[in-house]
Amino acid sequence: MHHAILRVFCICAIAGLLLGLCILQVDPAPPQPHADGQTQLPPPPCTPLEGSGASDAVQWMHAQLGRHCQPSNLTITIPPILHHIYFPDRASFLRGAQGKGSATNPAWSESCLRLHPHWEHVFWGEAEAKAFVAKFWPGFLATFLSYDHPVSRSDALRPLLLHTLGGVYLDLDIECFAPLEPMLAGADVVLQGTGPMEGVTNGAMASVPGHQLWLDVAGELERRAPRADLPIDRNPFSPI
Repeated sequence: MHHAILRVFCICAIAGLLLGLCILQVDPAPPQPHADGQTQLPPPPCTPLEGSGASDAVQWMHAQLGRHCQPSNLTITIPPILHHIYFPDRASFLRGAQGKGSATNPAWSESCLRLHPHWEHVFWGEAEAKAFVAKFWPGFLATFLSYDHPVSRSDALRPLLLHTLGGVYLDLDIECFAPLEPMLAGADVVLQGTGPMEGVTNGAMASVPGHQLWLDVAGELERRAPRADLPIDRNPFSPI
């Protein structure tokens, strides 16, 4: 595997905060909704996994979540899978987003789906996350279940997903203004900077499956597990 190429995501986040130079473009025509109001997207592509070691995991994901794919000519190294996470489930996220004073808006994450209609989108709720960790990271399951806070479990899940499946993880409060493919081209790992000398955030990450970085992160999670749910000012990694 090539050495990791770390790049900075160029994505605008909430409240007009500019995290990088965002390329604005006219959105394509939105997908048509089903009769039940759910957005109808084209079937996701078959993720290019030859030689990646993630084939069994993706097949499991398709079986568990009822996904089916179609052949695709996509050739980016990072699999075209977009991961979103919210515990306990998507319905709770949508209810919370409708609440008075909510700091998020479902339209932001939906903008990323519109710009990537041929990508596979997976929304990980708590039940799916536990099944995934039990299947592919059984030695980490006790640590995963030991986290008291849903945010800690969500944080811990992200590197596990990227190591096993690859793809792109985005927080639900990130809005997309341009396709991600140009930012992923030629890279094994893509991370979002938080400013000069401040490091990176885990709110936007992308990777090929099987990268050593995520094994290192998982090892660090195990090492810090007893401190994982301390307040953020005492444990800035929370839990990472």
